[in-house]
Amino acid sequence: MAIVSDKTKIYLKMLEEKFDINSFHSFIQDLLNLKQEDIINEREQGATSEQYKHYISTSQLYAKYEDEKRRSIGVIIIRLQDKKN
Repeated sequence: MAIVSDKTKIYLKMLEEKFDINSFHSFIQDLLNLKQEDIINEREQGATSEQYKHYISTSQLYAKYEDEKRRSIGVIIIRLQDKKN
């Protein structure tokens, strides 16, 4: 039987609940071991592409992460137009 850590329990519970920005920030910082300089936290903006404007309400670049091989990814928070998606 696998032992589930308290942190894992918190994050699994978080995934079952309505999106909470503060919980997401804690989760992603812990998951990626982000440093303060990795966190950008730009302000929200509307969909920047005509292709997605019917699906995306807003987007926000939260952080940039670089792995040990110097590959970069952006952590983006996307709010959808339709709450069913």
